[in-house]
Amino acid sequence: MRNMQSHLDSHIPNCDICESDVKSCLAEVELRYAQTFNMSFTCVDALNMSELNGQHRGHYRPTNVLSFHYGINNNRIIGEVFFCPEVIEAQALSDNISLRVHYMHLIFHSLLHILGHTHQDDVNRDKMEREEIILLHQFGIQSPYEKLD
Repeated sequence: MRNMQSHLDSHIPNCDICESDVKSCLAEVELRYAQTFNMSFTCVDALNMSELNGQHRGHYRPTNVLSFHYGINNNRIIGEVFFCPEVIEAQALSDNISLRVHYMHLIFHSLLHILGHTHQDDVNRDKMEREEIILLHQFGIQSPYEKLD
C-alpha cells in the first residue's frame, strides 16, 4: 500500500469493505491527483440516506452513495461520504459483482465528485467513467461499465 498522506475517519463495517481497501483507494487518488484529503466515510441506513438525499438533492429515496466537498483547509480537501449498505448490497447482487469491488468503485466515484468531476452530461460522464476505470485498473478490477454476457 502506498503511504497515504490524507486523514481518514472511516465508519464502514469491515464486513462491507476492509479499512485497508478504503485507505488504498484514497492513496491511489492522492497519487493520481496530487491532492491530500481530510475525509470521513460513514454507512447510514436507508431512512437516513433518503433524508440526506432529499435535503441535498431533492430526491427523497435512498441512493448508494452521497459525497460532500466542504472546502480546503491547510491544503487538504475536506469531504464526507455516506454509503447506504442496503442499496449497495442490492446493486452488487443484481449486477453479480463482489461487494468489495462495488464499494471500491463507489469510493473512487465519490472522491472524483469531491474533486469536481460530474456526470451530468455525456462529455463529463465519459471523462469521469474513464477516470474510474483507470483507478479501478490499478487494483486489477475491470470496468464496471462493460457488461459481460
